[in-house]
Amino acid sequence: MSDSFPSSVPNPVKPLKLVAKNLVWSIGARFMTMLIKFFSIPIILGYYGKVEYGLVVLAMSLSGYMSIANLALPTGMIRHTAVWLGTGQITSIEKASRSSFSFYGFIGFINAAIFIILAFWGLDFFKVPHDKVHDLKIIFIISAFGTFLTWPFSVVEQLLAGAQEIAWLEKVNIAKEFLVIVITLAAIWMNLDIVWFYLLILAGSKIIIPVNLWKWRKHIPLRRTFVPGWFWAEFKEVLTFGLGLLIIGISLTSIIQLRPIILSVNSMHGVASAAEYRVLFGITGILMAFQGAISRTLLPLSSNAVAVSDQKLIETIIFKGTKYLWTILALLIFGLIMVSDRLLTIYVGAEYAKLAPWLALWLLSFLNYYLGPVASVVMGSGKIKLLMITSPLSAAISITTAWFLTPKLGVGAVAISTLTYYGLVFFTYHVYFLPHVLKISPVKLLSHSFVQPLVAGILLVIAGRWTATVTAPDNPYLWLVTSSLIGTIVYIGYILLFHIPLKEIKQIILKFKKERSI
Repeated sequence: MSDSFPSSVPNPVKPLKLVAKNLVWSIGARFMTMLIKFFSIPIILGYYGKVEYGLVVLAMSLSGYMSIANLALPTGMIRHTAVWLGTGQITSIEKASRSSFSFYGFIGFINAAIFIILAFWGLDFFKVPHDKVHDLKIIFIISAFGTFLTWPFSVVEQLLAGAQEIAWLEKVNIAKEFLVIVITLAAIWMNLDIVWFYLLILAGSKIIIPVNLWKWRKHIPLRRTFVPGWFWAEFKEVLTFGLGLLIIGISLTSIIQLRPIILSVNSMHGVASAAEYRVLFGITGILMAFQGAISRTLLPLSSNAVAVSDQKLIETIIFKGTKYLWTILALLIFGLIMVSDRLLTIYVGAEYAKLAPWLALWLLSFLNYYLGPVASVVMGSGKIKLLMITSPLSAAISITTAWFLTPKLGVGAVAISTLTYYGLVFFTYHVYFLPHVLKISPVKLLSHSFVQPLVAGILLVIAGRWTATVTAPDNPYLWLVTSSLIGTIVYIGYILLFHIPLKEIKQIILKFKKERSI
């Protein structure tokens, strides 16, 4: 990659068409998955209550935090699978897959052992009502078996992603989430306790393993990729590519997964606060899923663009990618901020409306997501040494903030700590990576891609809330519909006038139609 970027913005190149299609599938599927979770949480919470549901949230958070070692290898495995498939190095895929399968199997055994230790000797560490301690013990034992099975077979998803089977993976995940909904409703109808509910949910989520294995066998026979083995040369390639990302991933995962644990341990209401966290996470998770889809799609493209010095593609990702993706993200972020109080009332009940200010603050931290395309280029360039320092430092500051604020603010501490972390990341990119690594003026990128959607978002909140409050102050459903409609109209109108003219949108559509006709 050259040391500078010209001021002109190039036309999208052909590879971005394929990425756009994958992105639409990935975003659509993840959005659908989050909607399913969004509507399932109040059902579960309403039936089992804060405390019992908090037990499940705690087990899931511990399991998620133990997935830290899973943060680097997937990226490396996806990239190398794509490269090796493209160059016909099937043997390298087989050796790397078998090595990863063995490595993950070992990690799964360690995680299972941790759950067993917590189940028999670590329950006093958590603030759990005395009559629920036995339930938590059984849930931890179930988690031990689940994690031991999940870890080694997570490799198949990485292989399929590297083979560009993203659409398949997303379809399978949607089917899994619908199965979880069916299991949830069945558990409530059958009046099953929280332990049986968790067991069935965990078992249902594992259905994707044989389904994905069946799909992968069409590429390479299973006996050549999923038999334990150890081939250091191939595994080292995969591992080396992801080591830098591992440190960054550990930082972000620590923040996400430690928050409900901190609430369970240090808040006045224990696991009940963890349940409140899960409610807010169910809403903010929609945006996290959106950003995750963007990162998953852009990182391989950016890495390849940097590797072959495709300057035009790099510039397109930075300028066009940021402009269009941030416009969509800003609409989602400010739309959720606008309806936060009424949404919580409808979602889980009026008693949770008090969490609206914390939800809005949490959503504001996602303004950092406008840097998604830029971050993909930075990651692809491999120039992430500073991130390897600042990410854990920012995470430590964020987690410390959450720990000290939790006793007084409860779930509000999570919102503040999240804003702290993303604020520090935002600062790092604008002070160092944009001007020094990418040689781009932060002011120029902010004015080109960030400011107009930000202004449009603020107008969305003001116009939507004012109109709905005047016309439907007492009906939360009508208020939600009115504010969403007016706010969206104002947002789109502003964007068309000052950011992305209708003429530019027509040109994009024509280019996509031309691409499909070729």
